[in-house]
Formats: sequence, structure tokens, C-alpha cells
Amino acid sequence: MQLETQSKYNYFKLFATEFIVQTVDMTPVERSAYILLLCQAWGQSERGTLPTDDESLAKLALIKLREWQKIKARVLASFQMTDSRLQKIELVQQWEQCQLNSRHGLKGATARWEERKQNESAGSTEPNVEE
Repeated sequence: MQLETQSKYNYFKLFATEFIVQTVDMTPVERSAYILLLCQAWGQSERGTLPTDDESLAKLALIKLREWQKIKARVLASFQMTDSRLQKIELVQQWEQCQLNSRHGLKGATARWEERKQNESAGSTEPNVEE
């Protein structure tokens, strides 16, 4: 259970209003566990997911197993169970959007470099700018 630390996407959007609404009835311990699990889910190799076993979740939330068992229902209320992992849909969607943005950025950069190479081979150092 290792975090993927080499990713260029080492942050996710935390929508303040949504966070407050989702955690308004949580105790400070529950809220802390929730935010830690969001961070852990973002860092997993399978983005936006967590393991399902209580021992692992307690470790990820930095609390004792006994305490975790008392609060897990409230903390995990916004996670969904998949075949073998817990999933936070919003994080999965953010990750997919990051990947899409990255592909689009790469496509644009590649096109610019190709144009630059063509201009250089044609003897022009000026970019081809359409008016």
C-alpha cells in the first residue's frame, strides 16, 4: 500500500463548500480521517480508490483500529464499493480530467514543435501565424 509520489498530479481540487456540507456533522477525528483518506485515495496507483480492509484504512487515516471501527461508516459514506476497492467518484473524475488535459497539452505541444521544425527546414525562423 504505497503512495505514488512521482506523479506530476500531486494535488486535487477540494471544493470548500462541498467539503463543509459533507463534513458538517463529523467530529474533528472523523473530519481528519476523511481528509487523510481523500489524500491517500489520490495517491494510490489506482487513483481515487482505497483498500477495503479496516486495518489498512485505520493506518491510512492515522488512527487506531478500535477508533476507526467506531467512525468508519460516517467517514466512508461518500465512497462507493467497487469489485475490490472503495472509490471516491469525484477523485476518479478529476484524475481522468487531468489525463485528458495532459493528452490535449501534449497534442498541442507536438503540433507546435512540428510546425517549428517545418519552418526551420524551410529556412524560416518565424512561427507561422495566421491572421
